[in-house]
Amino acid sequence: MTSKTKYLIILISVIGLILLIFNYIKWMNWEGEYLLIAKILYLIGFISFVIFSLAKAWRKILTKIMLLTFSISLTINVYLSYTYYEREKSIAIMTKYERAN
Repeated sequence: MTSKTKYLIILISVIGLILLIFNYIKWMNWEGEYLLIAKILYLIGFISFVIFSLAKAWRKILTKIMLLTFSISLTINVYLSYTYYEREKSIAIMTKYERAN
């Protein structure tokens, strides 16, 4: 694994973990299937990282698996964060109009 790939995987995994925690806190009451899929993919990426650290023979394929799973998990978490932002925005607009009436 090159240095660029290593830093890319680390960056994607850290940002994905932060967003995963944020989405888990914000969507705790109605945990959707998207959040469950994001958690499973992040777990697969983490398991791949552990195996990557232990097994030298599978490093090339595990690098691809980590990059793919962390990236998809990050994409789902960004979508959930955007959905949460839009939901809060619409609730704020509705309460503003309700107070006006």
